[in-house]
Amino acid sequence: MNAAIDDLTIRTAAAQAKGENVKYTLQLEKNKTYKMSGTIQLNGSKNLTIDGNGAKLIWSKAVTGFYMQNCSGVIFKNMTLDFDPMVYTQGTVTAKNNNTITLKVDKGFSDSADWLTDSTNRYGMVFDANTNAPKAGYSHTYAFSNVTKTASMTLSVTINFGIANGVPAPEVGDKFAIFRWAGPSMFIAQTCEKTQYLNINLYQSPGSAVSESSGGGGSIMNGFNVIPGPDVQGTKRCMSILSDAFHFGNVKK
Repeated sequence: MNAAIDDLTIRTAAAQAKGENVKYTLQLEKNKTYKMSGTIQLNGSKNLTIDGNGAKLIWSKAVTGFYMQNCSGVIFKNMTLDFDPMVYTQGTVTAKNNNTITLKVDKGFSDSADWLTDSTNRYGMVFDANTNAPKAGYSHTYAFSNVTKTASMTLSVTINFGIANGVPAPEVGDKFAIFRWAGPSMFIAQTCEKTQYLNINLYQSPGSAVSESSGGGGSIMNGFNVIPGPDVQGTKRCMSILSDAFHFGNVKK
């Protein structure tokens, strides 16, 4: 896909050098599932549309999906974006001892991902087991002094932040998610303008959905859904993105 985008970018630049106002579309195969591992790069692309045509793009690594630099008039549309394996883990609290909980990890989620033991950037959230919504009255982030795998699909989690000032710790029966905060965003745009995101379903991102910085800005979003995806091995997902949904900084508009 990177090679196809590079080719269209070169053709667009050549046409514009001749004074021709052309637009190119890269159309993916209808309803196909694409297995992705790296970042799709767009550098200097202008008036380029990537039409997913109902395709699913599923990344196997927690990386940025699309990285744009010095682009103008790029359109993304008609696609579903996800990750496998999941970029966070979740489970049910089965026991509690002071500020240490036992978490039974749900099927389809990891009990041994490397970021589970990364004490520098590891947080959690409490969810209502009946609705999978964030549990009312609880902190939006909890940090840990320790996460230990005690058995297959079982974790011992000691919380050291997020329970002060009367904010409660998770209770037995609660759903609890553990994640690495603010990783790579699905879409990154630097010094870009007039980007459009149309009819997109984003089920997961290691960071934000969209992060734009500098440039003209003026992005348009229509039908951009940031939502938990379908069940994983019969388990409803609690989360989708692991940072702000949309983050804009130093753009003109």
